[in-house]
This record gives sequence, C-alpha cells and structure tokens, in this order.
Amino acid sequence: MKVAVISDTHGHERNIKFAVDYLKENNISTILHLGDLGSPQLLEMFVGFDFHMVLGNNDTQIMKLDELSKRYNFKLYGEFGEITLYGKRLALHHGHNDMTVETVLKSDKYDYLLRGHWHKREDEMHGSVRLVNPGSLSRAYDRNSFVVLDIENSIVEPVLLDKYNG
Repeated sequence: MKVAVISDTHGHERNIKFAVDYLKENNISTILHLGDLGSPQLLEMFVGFDFHMVLGNNDTQIMKLDELSKRYNFKLYGEFGEITLYGKRLALHHGHNDMTVETVLKSDKYDYLLRGHWHKREDEMHGSVRLVNPGSLSRAYDRNSFVVLDIENSIVEPVLLDKYNG
C-alpha cells in the first residue's frame, strides 16, 4: 500500500494541486498531512482522499479545521496522531515539539515517525523507528517535495515538485 506524506503546504495552492493531481494519476488514495496547511478552506482540495492530518505550529484556526474535517469525513488528530496501516504503526507529528519526537523515537511503540516542520527531507533509522520527513510542499530549504511511502515494501520515494512544475 502506498500513501502520500505531505507537510508544510503553507497555503501554496499550485503545489497542493500538483500533489493532488500526481496522487490521482498514480492511484494513491491516502494522504497523511503533517501540519501547517495554511488556510482551512484548502481542505476542500483533498476531497476524495482518505485524508489524515495533525496540527502544525501555524495551524491556528483549529475550530474551522475541525468543522471542515468533519464535513469532508477527514481525520484531524490534534498535535499527535497514531494510525496502523498494513500492520505498521505510524506516529504522525508536525515535529515542532522535540520532546514528543524524542519520546516516540525511544518508545519502540512505532514503526514510523512521520514529521514535518523543518522543511527538509529526512529518512533515517533511530533504533527500530524509521523517521521520515517529506520536506515541505512550499518554502523548502532545497526543493519543494512530498514523499510516497510504500508501507508493504518499506520504500520512501521523494517527489520533487520543481522537477515537474518549476
């Protein structure tokens, strides 16, 4: 099973549209958004997906995000989320709370910690936990990106936006 891991969209509609189109073309129906969406109204762009989201440090319109998530049948977790997909335990966190990150990495409770916030891609092992940061869909340090996570085969594939759309 392949899922998209997206973070730090910061309201960049063109890049969100690119990611959504890419996912539709590649038959990827689940999106894990790691926070800093931008405007809550942008949730509408993800209609039709199995969409899960944690809050980032810039997601301040929590009541509106909650309202729209319920309307679209999305899962909004708050600052931390847990999900099990194909037998793998995933922790979702924006990444802005270092204590949460360290606790997850030391817990041995999860197979993956998916985090954003730093606008830089990461893919590294910390004991038995694989830490993945998809980079940023906007304002990246190097190239705007998201990742496709093939859970069954443990493959993390970066999708670099400027490679496709400048």
